[in-house]
Amino acid sequence: MKCTACGKVFDRGATIVGSNIYCPECGELFDELIDGYEVLYHEAKLMGKPIQDIDEYLEKHKDLINKLKLKPNKVKLLILRRISSSVRMK
Repeated sequence: MKCTACGKVFDRGATIVGSNIYCPECGELFDELIDGYEVLYHEAKLMGKPIQDIDEYLEKHKDLINKLKLKPNKVKLLILRRISSSVRMK
């Protein structure tokens, strides 16, 4: 397989997001991008602090989103789905 983001050819450990295929290294960057906002969200909720605006978060990570060849709205959707599913589980 060939990584959508960096072009590296690899055999296993792919992360698939829609039509994008990421090598293990880029897949880890993707996970950190999504997990990063989820952590900020839950941390703010637990401490009673204001939740960081998701659009500010996306703007701050614009270079990584571009590197991963993702659209900001796709990342926003994935983050919101993750948060809504983790809130429902409680």
